[in-house]
Amino acid sequence: MTRLSYSGILTETALCAALVAGISLNAVYAAPPAKRAASPTAQSTKETKMNDEDPFEIRLSGNGPELKAMLVNRSSVPRSALCDGELQPSRLEIVSSTGKRVKAFDSRSIMKYDNTVHCRLFKSVQPGRDLEMGVVKFKKSGEGFEASWGPYRFETVPAGEYKARVIWTSEFDTCFDEETEQQRKLANVWLGRIQSNEVTLLLR
Repeated sequence: MTRLSYSGILTETALCAALVAGISLNAVYAAPPAKRAASPTAQSTKETKMNDEDPFEIRLSGNGPELKAMLVNRSSVPRSALCDGELQPSRLEIVSSTGKRVKAFDSRSIMKYDNTVHCRLFKSVQPGRDLEMGVVKFKKSGEGFEASWGPYRFETVPAGEYKARVIWTSEFDTCFDEETEQQRKLANVWLGRIQSNEVTLLLR
Protein backbone atom coordinates (compact mmCIF):
# COMPACT_ATOMS: atom_id res chain seq x y z
CA MET A 1 0.00 0.00 0.00
CA THR A 2 1.36 3.43 -0.95
CA ARG A 3 1.73 5.96 1.89
CA LEU A 4 0.13 9.37 1.39
CA SER A 5 2.46 11.30 3.60
CA TYR A 6 5.63 13.24 2.97
CA SER A 7 8.49 13.30 5.52
CA GLY A 8 6.11 12.08 8.21
CA ILE A 9 3.61 15.04 7.72
CA LEU A 10 0.16 14.33 6.23
CA THR A 11 -1.00 17.11 3.91
CA GLU A 12 -4.61 18.23 3.67
CA THR A 13 -4.76 17.14 0.02
CA ALA A 14 -3.42 13.69 0.88
CA LEU A 15 -5.98 13.33 3.68
CA CYS A 16 -8.88 14.12 1.37
CA ALA A 17 -7.55 11.71 -1.23
CA ALA A 18 -7.33 9.00 1.37
CA LEU A 19 -10.92 9.50 2.52
CA VAL A 20 -12.21 9.45 -1.07
CA ALA A 21 -10.28 6.27 -1.84
CA GLY A 22 -11.55 4.64 1.34
CA ILE A 23 -8.08 4.08 2.73
CA SER A 24 -7.94 3.48 6.48
CA LEU A 25 -6.45 6.38 8.40
CA ASN A 26 -4.56 3.81 10.48
CA ALA A 27 -2.75 2.79 7.32
CA VAL A 28 -2.12 6.41 6.38
CA TYR A 29 -0.63 7.20 9.77
CA ALA A 30 1.29 3.92 9.98
CA ALA A 31 4.77 4.38 11.42
CA PRO A 32 7.74 3.43 9.25
CA PRO A 33 9.18 0.00 9.99
CA ALA A 34 11.70 -0.08 12.82
CA LYS A 35 15.36 -0.48 11.93
CA ARG A 36 16.82 -3.93 12.50
CA ALA A 37 19.16 -4.17 15.44
CA ALA A 38 22.78 -5.04 14.74
CA SER A 39 23.44 -8.72 14.80
CA PRO A 40 24.91 -9.82 18.17
CA THR A 41 27.07 -12.28 16.28
CA ALA A 42 28.56 -9.53 14.14
CA GLN A 43 29.33 -7.43 17.24
CA SER A 44 31.08 -10.25 19.06
CA THR A 45 33.09 -11.08 15.94
CA LYS A 46 34.37 -7.50 15.83
CA GLU A 47 35.43 -7.67 19.48
CA THR A 48 37.50 -10.81 18.90
CA LYS A 49 39.06 -9.69 15.62
CA MET A 50 42.58 -11.03 15.22
CA ASN A 51 45.54 -8.70 14.79
CA ASP A 52 48.62 -10.11 13.05
CA GLU A 53 50.57 -6.83 13.12
CA ASP A 54 50.38 -6.53 16.92
CA PRO A 55 49.93 -10.18 17.90
CA PHE A 56 50.25 -9.90 21.67
CA GLU A 57 48.23 -8.10 24.33
CA ILE A 58 48.82 -8.03 28.09
CA ARG A 59 45.62 -8.18 30.13
CA LEU A 60 46.13 -7.11 33.71
CA SER A 61 43.49 -7.63 36.40
CA GLY A 62 43.49 -6.39 39.97
CA ASN A 63 41.64 -7.28 43.15
CA GLY A 64 42.74 -5.25 46.15
CA PRO A 65 46.37 -6.22 46.84
CA GLU A 66 46.39 -8.91 44.11
CA LEU A 67 47.48 -8.56 40.48
CA LYS A 68 47.45 -11.03 37.60
CA ALA A 69 48.81 -10.58 34.07
CA MET A 70 48.03 -12.75 31.04
CA LEU A 71 49.76 -12.60 27.65
CA VAL A 72 47.09 -13.07 24.95
CA ASN A 73 47.83 -14.13 21.38
CA ARG A 74 45.38 -12.18 19.25
CA SER A 75 46.96 -13.15 15.93
CA SER A 76 45.66 -15.83 13.56
CA VAL A 77 48.69 -18.11 13.94
CA PRO A 78 50.56 -19.74 16.86
CA ARG A 79 53.25 -17.52 18.39
CA SER A 80 56.21 -18.34 20.58
CA ALA A 81 57.01 -16.16 23.58
CA LEU A 82 59.91 -16.06 26.00
CA CYS A 83 58.53 -14.97 29.37
CA ASP A 84 61.46 -15.97 31.54
CA GLY A 85 62.02 -14.47 34.98
CA GLU A 86 65.77 -14.17 34.44
CA LEU A 87 66.31 -13.68 30.71
CA GLN A 88 63.28 -11.70 29.62
CA PRO A 89 60.94 -10.89 32.51
CA SER A 90 57.95 -8.59 32.40
CA ARG A 91 58.17 -5.54 34.66
CA LEU A 92 55.51 -4.35 37.09
CA GLU A 93 55.20 -0.59 37.32
CA ILE A 94 53.43 0.97 40.32
CA VAL A 95 52.64 4.68 40.64
CA SER A 96 51.17 6.39 43.70
CA SER A 97 48.22 8.80 43.68
CA THR A 98 50.73 11.68 43.72
CA GLY A 99 52.48 10.39 40.61
CA LYS A 100 55.51 8.94 42.38
CA ARG A 101 56.83 5.68 40.93
CA VAL A 102 57.57 2.92 43.43
CA LYS A 103 61.09 1.57 42.94
CA ALA A 104 61.73 -2.17 42.79
CA PHE A 105 65.01 -3.94 43.41
CA ASP A 106 66.25 -6.20 40.58
CA SER A 107 67.58 -9.29 42.34
CA ARG A 108 69.49 -10.35 39.21
CA SER A 109 72.11 -7.76 40.10
CA ILE A 110 73.33 -9.90 43.02
CA MET A 111 72.75 -13.42 41.70
CA LYS A 112 74.41 -15.74 39.22
CA TYR A 113 72.31 -17.41 36.54
CA ASP A 114 72.63 -19.01 33.12
CA ASN A 115 71.99 -16.30 30.53
CA THR A 116 71.84 -18.75 27.62
CA VAL A 117 68.61 -18.39 25.67
CA HIS A 118 67.58 -22.03 25.20
CA CYS A 119 64.93 -22.87 22.61
CA ARG A 120 63.05 -24.97 25.16
CA LEU A 121 62.31 -21.84 27.19
CA PHE A 122 59.99 -20.45 24.51
CA LYS A 123 56.32 -21.23 25.05
CA SER A 124 53.87 -21.64 22.17
CA VAL A 125 50.63 -19.67 22.46
CA GLN A 126 47.78 -20.68 20.16
CA PRO A 127 45.53 -18.06 18.49
CA GLY A 128 43.06 -16.65 20.99
CA ARG A 129 44.76 -18.38 23.93
CA ASP A 130 46.84 -16.88 26.74
CA LEU A 131 49.94 -17.45 28.82
CA GLU A 132 50.33 -16.46 32.46
CA MET A 133 52.97 -13.78 32.88
CA GLY A 134 52.74 -13.18 36.60
CA VAL A 135 50.58 -13.33 39.71
CA VAL A 136 51.32 -11.41 42.89
CA LYS A 137 49.73 -10.55 46.23
CA PHE A 138 51.20 -7.76 48.33
CA LYS A 139 51.47 -8.71 51.98
CA LYS A 140 51.80 -6.59 55.10
CA SER A 141 55.37 -6.45 56.36
CA GLY A 142 56.51 -4.09 59.09
CA GLU A 143 55.59 -0.53 58.20
CA GLY A 144 54.48 -1.31 54.66
CA PHE A 145 53.78 -4.01 52.09
CA GLU A 146 56.10 -6.28 50.12
CA ALA A 147 55.92 -8.57 47.09
CA SER A 148 58.00 -9.98 44.25
CA TRP A 149 57.24 -9.82 40.53
CA GLY A 150 59.72 -12.09 38.81
CA PRO A 151 63.18 -10.85 39.78
CA TYR A 152 61.80 -7.48 40.93
CA ARG A 153 61.38 -7.04 44.68
CA PHE A 154 59.08 -4.42 46.21
CA GLU A 155 59.78 -3.64 49.86
CA THR A 156 58.19 -1.34 52.44
CA VAL A 157 55.51 0.00 50.07
CA PRO A 158 53.27 2.41 52.07
CA ALA A 159 49.56 1.70 52.37
CA GLY A 160 47.45 3.53 49.82
CA GLU A 161 45.94 3.44 46.35
CA TYR A 162 48.21 2.90 43.35
CA LYS A 163 47.98 2.55 39.59
CA ALA A 164 49.65 -0.57 38.21
CA ARG A 165 50.60 -1.79 34.74
CA VAL A 166 52.88 -4.45 33.28
CA ILE A 167 55.52 -3.79 30.61
CA TRP A 168 57.20 -6.50 28.56
CA THR A 169 59.89 -6.32 25.87
CA SER A 170 60.43 -9.22 23.48
CA GLU A 171 63.96 -8.99 22.10
CA PHE A 172 65.10 -12.57 21.48
CA ASP A 173 64.19 -14.60 18.40
CA THR A 174 67.41 -16.64 18.25
CA CYS A 175 68.04 -19.50 20.65
CA PHE A 176 70.38 -22.37 21.42
CA ASP A 177 69.07 -25.73 20.22
CA GLU A 178 70.30 -28.41 22.60
CA GLU A 179 69.68 -31.21 20.08
CA THR A 180 71.86 -29.73 17.34
CA GLU A 181 74.01 -27.72 19.76
CA GLN A 182 73.69 -24.75 17.42
CA GLN A 183 71.98 -21.38 17.38
CA ARG A 184 68.81 -21.13 15.33
CA LYS A 185 66.27 -18.43 14.60
CA LEU A 186 62.61 -19.00 15.41
CA ALA A 187 60.21 -17.87 12.71
CA ASN A 188 57.11 -17.25 14.80
CA VAL A 189 58.55 -14.90 17.41
CA TRP A 190 57.35 -11.29 17.58
CA LEU A 191 59.87 -8.61 18.61
CA GLY A 192 58.79 -5.39 20.28
CA ARG A 193 57.56 -3.71 23.46
CA ILE A 194 54.04 -3.72 24.84
CA GLN A 195 52.32 -2.62 28.01
CA SER A 196 49.13 -3.71 29.71
CA ASN A 197 46.01 -1.86 30.65
CA GLU A 198 46.13 0.08 33.91
CA VAL A 199 44.43 -1.20 37.08
CA THR A 200 44.09 -0.06 40.68
CA LEU A 201 46.21 -1.63 43.41
CA LEU A 202 44.82 -1.18 46.92
CA LEU A 203 47.08 -1.69 49.91
CA ARG A 204 45.22 -1.48 53.20
